[in-house]
Amino acid sequence: MKNNSLNLVLIIFAFVIVGCSCPNLNDLQTKIGEGTKKTETNTASNAAVAPKKSSETSQISVEKYNRLKNGMSVKQVVEIMGDSGEELQSSETGKYKIATYKWTGENFSYIVVTFMNDKLQSKSKGGIK
Repeated sequence: MKNNSLNLVLIIFAFVIVGCSCPNLNDLQTKIGEGTKKTETNTASNAAVAPKKSSETSQISVEKYNRLKNGMSVKQVVEIMGDSGEELQSSETGKYKIATYKWTGENFSYIVVTFMNDKLQSKSKGGIK
């Protein structure tokens, strides 16, 4: 019984030590916010190419989806879609720049595209007629 109690005390002590050594939650949120600002700065260069996103759902269609072809530039895709969509993620590693955008329509329909080095690499759709 003493051995179980000792193990329990050691486990609780370990959690207290780990908890105290973790960064303050506010500091962590600040760091996350700074990372978001850096991403926004990186994507600001794309804003000059793409019109601002509309506040309403996009008018997406199978016709627009079918016009999207691999190798198209970001500007060409934006011209077809009518707005710049919502950036889901972007990253740069070495010479590779990857970004994924989503356009949402009515009734949970969507078109998602991924660019590598500002050229359309892949596309997917759901719920569009």
